Amino acid sequence: MRKRSIEIFIYSLIKRYIDRQKIVQNAMIDLRPDLVALANGLNQTEEILNLSKKHLNIPQNGYWGDNQEWLYYIHGFGCKLTNASSGEPIEWDAPDILIFDRFWFVNNLRWYMVRYSKNKDVIALSSRVVKSGREMQEVIFDIIDRLKTSGSLTNPNLLNPNKYRVSDDL
Repeated sequence: MRKRSIEIFIYSLIKRYIDRQKIVQNAMIDLRPDLVALANGLNQTEEILNLSKKHLNIPQNGYWGDNQEWLYYIHGFGCKLTNASSGEPIEWDAPDILIFDRFWFVNNLRWYMVRYSKNKDVIALSSRVVKSGREMQEVIFDIIDRLKTSGSLTNPNLLNPNKYRVSDDL
């Protein structure tokens, strides 16, 4: 797999991950809409207090979903979901569903590479990582940096260099 092909593959997986973050957003809206409202800048104190009181007894972790198929862990303005059967981890911080954290993406990518280990692109990426002699996280961060340099990703929050947004320009 050529360097550009690996970038395209990682870019497609980033877009897939962002799409998967919508599951976490739905969990947050169900479990802690007060946190989502605060993260979105809602500043009507009475409304926030009512939402908070209503959801105060929601535990920080537990199971969520139509069939309780996701283990959740609420942190700050975000949440981590782990699928109870597949083990897929998805993590997101409110408010912007189009922004992903590169560390959380790598966690999901590790799961993906095990789950789809026979996929030709996964095999090529694994081979590239092994040949580089570096940790997978370093290799993926370098690819993310190249995608940022090319304009395919942006870093909208200069205070957090780990957060990126897809700009749809690959």
